[in-house]
Amino acid sequence: MMEARLSSVDVNKADIQLMVELGMSADYMRALQGGTLPLPELDPLKSERSFYELTPTEIEVLRAGGAYGLDDEEDFCLVHYANLRGLIEEGRQFLSQCYDITQTAYLLQVSTDEAEALATQTDPILHTFQLGAGPWFFPRWQFIGSGTVPHLKPLLSVAGASIAPMILSRIMLSKHVDLETETTLCPRDWLVEGLDVEPVLKLMRETSSG
Repeated sequence: MMEARLSSVDVNKADIQLMVELGMSADYMRALQGGTLPLPELDPLKSERSFYELTPTEIEVLRAGGAYGLDDEEDFCLVHYANLRGLIEEGRQFLSQCYDITQTAYLLQVSTDEAEALATQTDPILHTFQLGAGPWFFPRWQFIGSGTVPHLKPLLSVAGASIAPMILSRIMLSKHVDLETETTLCPRDWLVEGLDVEPVLKLMRETSSG
């Protein structure tokens, strides 16, 4: 199996730490940063998305730093660089789309103390997380109108503590072949449509055990 040829990717340590706190394996991120992962293992979340394309300026910067093969259609070093950059951008976008505790309380028409309690009680009915000792983040996928998606509590009982926040968000917003009516739905839309929660819980159990 051929490996990437880029010796290292210049990424801020804070970016790597952010991805680790959002659920990416530290070993995986170090390997990806060093360009040593075989291509079939590039994305442990296995999403169906294309890699970020490099601009001509970025290609020139990489070339100036010693990267080669930049004109090859399937250049491995660019794949690693693009995948690493894509994951970091996805993490930043995920955080920017989360509600803070004030927004969450306003949406649900409760106090901030009540919102925190709903998310941190033994059997939470809201999904939240912190980065270190920072503020609470509430992923937006769990909300609909002025409430939450149906069956959020049993879903969190299966997935809340075992699936990292960004990974859970990607699962909830990605179409899945086992969630099909007239069209294939993502778990969030499946629940919003009022359909049986069990296929979603089954998906979460499989993800947690895998």
